[in-house]
Amino acid sequence: MTSPGEEIALQEEQFRGSPYFATNYEKKNNMASLGYGMRYYPCGREVLITDDKISQAQALSYFTELFSQARNYVAKKLLVTTSTNQLEALTSFCYNIGYGNFKKSVVLGYHNKRDFQQAYDALLKYVYQDGEELGGLVRRRKREQQLYRS
Repeated sequence: MTSPGEEIALQEEQFRGSPYFATNYEKKNNMASLGYGMRYYPCGREVLITDDKISQAQALSYFTELFSQARNYVAKKLLVTTSTNQLEALTSFCYNIGYGNFKKSVVLGYHNKRDFQQAYDALLKYVYQDGEELGGLVRRRKREQQLYRS
């Protein structure tokens, strides 16, 4: 059984068995993804465009482990009482933008100041890549907002 945050990530990332570049920016910067949007394997090694294909079952196993790692990371960064749904939404957000970007995000800053409305609103600031608004990110952030507020 998957959690609400995992559902968002799985549905928005979608399975790809071969390494790929999700956007032109990622291609330009040689940032390959695999499986369900993973840029790194659970062991920490970066995904390379030349890596072997993986099965959907293997991708789901990797995803489950990586999402759990992300949830633990997010939980350690939270300084205030947080609902389960807030944690799930923040974990989906972190899984998408990465640990370093999450740590310095205004979303986390507002959340830790208990300014939950500003944290909710700030999620929609993270819909751009290389200055271009991406429809898929807008859709994902709105789903994360709904979960964060529920």
